[in-house]
Amino acid sequence: MRIEFTAKVFRENDQFVSHAPELDVSSCGATPEEARANLDEAVRLFLEAAADSNDLEALLEDCGYTRGSDQGWKPPQPLFAESAAVHLPEHAQT
Repeated sequence: MRIEFTAKVFRENDQFVSHAPELDVSSCGATPEEARANLDEAVRLFLEAAADSNDLEALLEDCGYTRGSDQGWKPPQPLFAESAAVHLPEHAQT
């Protein structure tokens, strides 16, 4: 079964953090490549645990996934993505 997800990798201090936002699963590694590979393993283990407890379909549906025509699951598609910012008042800044 094929389950798609987004993989995002961020630098945090001296390591890299990877995140699959659709499933809210994270991992880390010493390099971006290691963090990405570790995310694949974390997602696989997370989904296998859900399947073992017969909760996989409910979990994916709760995360906004839909069944694809190829028996796989498609992640929810955002309407748009953009960089955003807010301004804090002077008294809130440290």
